[in-house]
Amino acid sequence: MAVTLADALTDFALLAVEGQQALFDEAGAAEWRADLDQRRLWLGERVYEVAMVGTSSEISNTWMWSWANPGYGASHPAVSAILPGCAKGREAGIPEFSMESFSLEGVTDYGMRPGSAVAFLAARLSGAPAIYAAPYSNGVAYLAVLDLKLPAPVPEALPRLMSVCLQYSGNHRQTIGNFGAQRGLKPVRTNDGGIVLTYPDGAHAHCSFDDWNRVTQVRMEQPGQA
Repeated sequence: MAVTLADALTDFALLAVEGQQALFDEAGAAEWRADLDQRRLWLGERVYEVAMVGTSSEISNTWMWSWANPGYGASHPAVSAILPGCAKGREAGIPEFSMESFSLEGVTDYGMRPGSAVAFLAARLSGAPAIYAAPYSNGVAYLAVLDLKLPAPVPEALPRLMSVCLQYSGNHRQTIGNFGAQRGLKPVRTNDGGIVLTYPDGAHAHCSFDDWNRVTQVRMEQPGQA
């Protein structure tokens, strides 16, 4: 069955918050510059390898993929790394991944101006854990940060990440479940509809939800606790 863009963005919301937090923790709010011919992004003194995902227009509120942009195209060195993720989106049946451009009306915003959620989804499908939103006149260019290393997931971070993620997801159960699967946390559904995540150190996060799939409690259980 085809996946809708809304469902995919719900799946990836917590992964996006984690990735963007990791980038901020490493680079901070540093000044930026980019050279897309070299596929390089400078954030202060740090240098990252990037790929051009696409752009959003603040005039028309539309998204355009980098592979469809006359200034770049699929053969541009900054675009090639994002093509596998775009292909995965098309294979999943997400209609917007087959369109050169589309309206962003009603599309989830991951907090980095219109287009950020679409950009992160394509970046993550391409193996990139974060994006950078580079503003330009009347729009934003979104770059996938290819070589950022995510820290190992720790249970203490989950409530903080979820507090940011709540506004980006209409189905917290789905979001947490996919986050656990993607990050190797072995999500298990409980009889009461909850989800238990198991972390590398043996700790467990017990997540409870209401009838509207909103998270109501995250309880941590350290190794050895009953």
